Amino acid sequence: MRPRPTKPETSLANRERRADLRVSIRAAVTVLNGERRLCGWVRNLSVGGMYVVTDEPLAHNTEVHVELLLREGYAVRRLRALAWVAWVGEDGMGLQFDALENEDIELVIRTLRRFA
Repeated sequence: MRPRPTKPETSLANRERRADLRVSIRAAVTVLNGERRLCGWVRNLSVGGMYVVTDEPLAHNTEVHVELLLREGYAVRRLRALAWVAWVGEDGMGLQFDALENEDIELVIRTLRRFA
């Protein structure tokens, strides 16, 4: 496993971490870590990450791949991203996106606006 990247303070993820809109949603998500596959629900979403409700949260700083389906009108869009477990809660884990493609950032922003 590679070390968790450190992001410069000016990166989009760091700037948006606290200032960005975070909305409550309920969407199915799959979290992959090696051969381990966890299914859960997204409780809230922002450009910087999401909180995943799951019975089996992973350890802090674990690298994961997430697959999330987001509805846009009648279409369903798939978001795939590399993320890190930023913190572990009683009923799940907070994930911080490592990097999102521009199309994925735009998808998340459209979703946030729809639920805000």
